[in-house]
Amino acid sequence: QSGGGISFNGDTAAANALSDYEEGTFTAVLGGATNHSTYNVSGTSHYTKIGNVCHCHIIFSNLNLDDNASGSVKITGLPFTEGGVEYCTTTNHYMMQVGFNTGYIQSWYVVNGGTYIQGIESINASSWAGWGASNFTNSGMYLRIGLTYKTA
Repeated sequence: QSGGGISFNGDTAAANALSDYEEGTFTAVLGGATNHSTYNVSGTSHYTKIGNVCHCHIIFSNLNLDDNASGSVKITGLPFTEGGVEYCTTTNHYMMQVGFNTGYIQSWYVVNGGTYIQGIESINASSWAGWGASNFTNSGMYLRIGLTYKTA
């Protein structure tokens, strides 16, 4: 132990000590970026934070987002503010009853300095586009996302 944290291999430098570990739960809220506060559904999620790295598992089960949700899909409620690095992204998701264009690659990115993620689609030989919230309005929708990002 060094400086209030755990050190490894005989290292005594306080800067190298593991001194921040936390686990917990949070409520993730999925909706459209345009009218997120009006049309949304809540999921259950958990996180593990080690130092300034947070790993989240976001869970939505058997839900139906209102057909009026609009704009790019957005999930709010991340437990920590993103640390200002270039957008952290993940394609680590699986889903049921969620629409998507099979010619695109769907992913999520943590908004720089924010506590939410947005859905995005990579289009072959073109620019990125928002993944529309209307793809998440089928009844019986399931969504699981594994996400790791740097915190502030």
